[in-house]
Amino acid sequence: LSGRAQPQAREVRVYLDNRSVVSLPVDPDGRWRAELPDVDEGIYTLRVDEVTAAGQVSSRVETPFKRESAETLAQASDRVQGPISAVTVRMTLGSPI
Repeated sequence: LSGRAQPQAREVRVYLDNRSVVSLPVDPDGRWRAELPDVDEGIYTLRVDEVTAAGQVSSRVETPFKRESAETLAQASDRVQGPISAVTVRMTLGSPI
């Protein structure tokens, strides 16, 4: 996962089905990035909260997230050169809490 945060954000917190997965620092340019720990195949609700230096959640985004099976990814990569290594979903954080 990766993204850009608003200027006041100091970290983002990532959740799957309202369970905390990882907290990530925001760099001076507002960027954050991390690999998700092992996630079983299935459909989840992915939530990312921006958190200010004072510990307040300043914005939140939620979206459905589907972790495909290894077999599905292998079938999809048969139609392209090289393995599928990334899927980009663009979400805009900024909905005030």
